[in-house]
Amino acid sequence: MGLKYSLPFPKGVKPVTGAPHGRYAHNGPKFRHATDFVVPPGTPVLAARGGTIYFVKHDSTTYISDMALMDRMTEKELRRFAEKHTNWVTIDNGDGTFAEYVHLDTRQIVRPGQKIRRRQRIGYIGMSGLTTEPHLHFNAVREKRKRKGRKSFESFPVEFSA
Repeated sequence: MGLKYSLPFPKGVKPVTGAPHGRYAHNGPKFRHATDFVVPPGTPVLAARGGTIYFVKHDSTTYISDMALMDRMTEKELRRFAEKHTNWVTIDNGDGTFAEYVHLDTRQIVRPGQKIRRRQRIGYIGMSGLTTEPHLHFNAVREKRKRKGRKSFESFPVEFSA
């Protein structure tokens, strides 16, 4: 089984979970074990494990939720749109693993290099990128190997506890 992580929400929040697979999400080695937590917009997002903030993007209020529109886009267009318009935070857990918290709103409350404790607030649920409803896309990854001088990551399964 995978590493243990805390649920990334305050106590009392009861998310609906899922791991949809398809053209838009959770496909390929980088996203295979990602989990979606459906919760109301504005719900605080907490660090599931401690570590150091590795990356923050918080500047987009743009999203596409129209599946018919997404169906008309090429893979390259989908990837470019997601990279430009998805807000997220990545935490380096200090053991060779990273946790990605995706589809946040624009409030930046953490900065790269900042030390984070488990269950510390790192953001809020929003609508950004390619998403059909407010949710947190949580993904734990580890470095797979370097390709042409670039890091390559793969997701791995995790266990959540309250």
